[in-house]
Amino acid sequence: MQWHVLPRSQHLLFVGIACVCLLSGCAKDRSPDLYYHVIEFDSKGGILSPLTDKKFEKYPPPDQFKDILDKMQATLAGKTNPKVIVYVHGGLNTPSDAIDIAQQHLADITKQDPSCYPVFVIWNSGLFSSYGEHLFDVRQGRDNSETHAWAFVDWPVYLVSDFLVAIARAPTVWMQQSTTDSDTVVAGVTSMLSYGRTQEALQKQKKSGPTTRPDDSVERADLWLERRNEVNTAAFFLVLNRLYFDDSHGPAARPTTQISISIGVDHSHPSDWIGRGTIYGMFLPFKLFFAPIIDGLGTPAWRDMCRRAQAIVDGSSDFTVNKNTTQDEIDDYVNRGTAGGLDLFISELACRAHCAHDATMPQWQVTLIAHSAGAIALDEVLRRQIQRELKGNAAPLPVRNIVYMAAACSIRDFTESVIPFMQMKTHRKVDFFNLTLHPSAETLDAEAWELVPRGSLLCWIDDFLTSPQNPLDRTLGRWDNIVQTPYVFPQSLRGRVAIKAFALERLNTCSTQPILDPQMHGDFTESPFWDPVFWKPDPPLNPNGARISVAEMEKERLKAIAPKAVNGPSDSTDAP
Repeated sequence: MQWHVLPRSQHLLFVGIACVCLLSGCAKDRSPDLYYHVIEFDSKGGILSPLTDKKFEKYPPPDQFKDILDKMQATLAGKTNPKVIVYVHGGLNTPSDAIDIAQQHLADITKQDPSCYPVFVIWNSGLFSSYGEHLFDVRQGRDNSETHAWAFVDWPVYLVSDFLVAIARAPTVWMQQSTTDSDTVVAGVTSMLSYGRTQEALQKQKKSGPTTRPDDSVERADLWLERRNEVNTAAFFLVLNRLYFDDSHGPAARPTTQISISIGVDHSHPSDWIGRGTIYGMFLPFKLFFAPIIDGLGTPAWRDMCRRAQAIVDGSSDFTVNKNTTQDEIDDYVNRGTAGGLDLFISELACRAHCAHDATMPQWQVTLIAHSAGAIALDEVLRRQIQRELKGNAAPLPVRNIVYMAAACSIRDFTESVIPFMQMKTHRKVDFFNLTLHPSAETLDAEAWELVPRGSLLCWIDDFLTSPQNPLDRTLGRWDNIVQTPYVFPQSLRGRVAIKAFALERLNTCSTQPILDPQMHGDFTESPFWDPVFWKPDPPLNPNGARISVAEMEKERLKAIAPKAVNGPSDSTDAP
């Protein structure tokens, strides 16, 4: 094989990728069942066979969609509570890895709940592949033969420009990263100081008599509220928590009217923070070196990743007329544009669910689940479904739950898709669950052997991969972001919304157990995301708790030291 005959998007880092493939060993054998449970897309939005990774001859492949829906209907027939899950994974995943994970989850879901039929949406969100497409294929949103020809010549200019951007923006990136690091320092100091006080209080309690609290969970559940850099988030959380508390302690027959919101316990020990601090100091030079590179090269890679997430819904929106193009194809494009595979499947799923529902067959309950950048795709899916249903020429999609895990979509994008979908009369029973990491875990997320800046992908997106214009342009899946913008949830929907942050540090440390408390952005992929217990928020905190009082006192302290308005002479009682 000669170098020049390879696809251009594979030239970049070819040797490195080949080494990774050799080290990773052979791929797992794929079960034939994957054909009925996996819809795989390439980087252009084309649909591939999940068994061979080869493109179907027809696009879209109606045979596979029909086969999946036939198998779904046969599997759910006779079930008293038929459920369908459509799961879209996040960014930084290669199709091979995503399919291996889907195969394992398929076995787990089938074993746990035979009444549930999962469909996994696999798309190419690999980092190297995305950046390679930026260099060799895409120019200003276009991806066609003309852009490929120009890219074959000008890709070195783009590569050099990205490195120059990395150098020029290095001071800005370091300052942005220092903000995330300072948040982590405050969290560590607060946790360590509180740990000593908590242990002392527990010892006194044990001496005074038997206790029903075997650990420090109660005392440390609201620990994050003590942080002086969390005043805004704490103040808004206190309001939401009190409403949640009052709502949950009201009459049992009364429907829920408030957002269910909870944050997990801080299980960390001082030794955890000392170890993290030591490692951080050792690798600080590497972090300073790689941060600008991630900014310069990661920003265009992230843009292309988002483009791919939209392509699986929109289709490859580039249509080039050539000598082989028929007039029918031109007319079809003018009237309908390009067809995206995921959008077509969702519309066919809605139609099949409507047809399968009769006097003897209960309505299917569809759950849409997305991780990270997968939320960008589902946002677009729901926007298109709304348009179809409003026109009256499509069956309503029987969604029961929408679950976003560490969603990388913006809050604004969410409010323009999920919120309108839930407000439709046909979707008045849809519940939304927004799952996030603990705010400390978000900033502690350590990737690539600690060589790169700490912080989850969402931190990187907010800090330097994008340029948010205001808080609504920041990522939906971070605790701080969504708690500081609760007004995006209309009052009429709040009883159907849940916000859950998981604990800091895990108690289930056994490697054979599922990840019940994700600590890193990628942990959601290995969690039992299909289980409603995983989504369910914890009970509300007691609004009169001691630590909440501390947060309220801090709010009052800031109010007391705030500059006072100066009255003019006409307002003063001492004025002549």
